Amino acid sequence: MIKSISTAAVLGLTACQPAMAQAPICGPTLEMWDGLGEYGETRQSIAIHSEGDAVVETWANVDTGSWTVILTSPTGASCIVLHGQGWASTAPVVGDPA
Repeated sequence: MIKSISTAAVLGLTACQPAMAQAPICGPTLEMWDGLGEYGETRQSIAIHSEGDAVVETWANVDTGSWTVILTSPTGASCIVLHGQGWASTAPVVGDPA
């Protein structure tokens, strides 16, 4: 359900608008996790937002390549901020990648 709503929202964007121009889709964190799980996505990474007021989570289905980035607040709400296709896991970078 979550993915179909977010897909519909993204399809409503015109080709020249950036994805971030669309309002994020938000809901209770556990419901977001359940919805992502229904699409076979599992949490691949987690990090604290630079301002410390949210957790950034990347979810992906390693078989189909779908991925979703959500922000989770301490209040128990999460928002889908980006999603797409073409997920690929990479080996960790050691040292300076430049």
